[in-house]
Amino acid sequence: MSTLKYLILGVVVLVVGIVGFGLYGEYAKDQAVVAVAIEKIDRPDLGFSFTYPSGEEAFSMIQSMATSTGSMLQAYVMMPTEEYFALEESKDARETPAAMSVFVFTDDQATTTTTGTTTVRLDRSERLVNWATANDSFTSFTRPLSPPEQTEIDGVDALHYRADGLYPQDIYLVSYKNRIYMFVTQFNAETDLTYTTFQELIASVSFD
Repeated sequence: MSTLKYLILGVVVLVVGIVGFGLYGEYAKDQAVVAVAIEKIDRPDLGFSFTYPSGEEAFSMIQSMATSTGSMLQAYVMMPTEEYFALEESKDARETPAAMSVFVFTDDQATTTTTGTTTVRLDRSERLVNWATANDSFTSFTRPLSPPEQTEIDGVDALHYRADGLYPQDIYLVSYKNRIYMFVTQFNAETDLTYTTFQELIASVSFD
């Protein structure tokens, strides 16, 4: 299990402060049974779904529930299968491979702000910026490599930006139905498998 510790450290670069991450190597091995198959993660209880390529020549998923004391509801980490098994089988410390991740949080922040006697209702974009700033240890929002830009995922407003870390990170944040969705990939170049596949993952996202 020592190599899994390095995997945990690599993922935490994205979300410093996460505790209670359980990474299940056997689960990942079970996913790598065919060369490539499109796997759909459908979570009506969390209001969304997405797909990713799974298998020996694609990605393995490591799935973890967050601790019950935090705001995180679900975490998914997807790593190129070949690199994941090389990491797991290594007897020596090595750099954690780049990975794609999807996180879902409870959005329990205030929907209004009050200045003096004036109360103003915050729109979805303003609430998302406030959440990203307040949760900078997760989002790296105050340390972007590129200015945040407004975009959409499945017709829902989203923030898109890049941030630094163990690897450069491409990040999308979405606020929808009292939840925050954070989609992240690590990469070295835009030709990397983690980057190109992440763009396909984003295009596959559907909100209920």
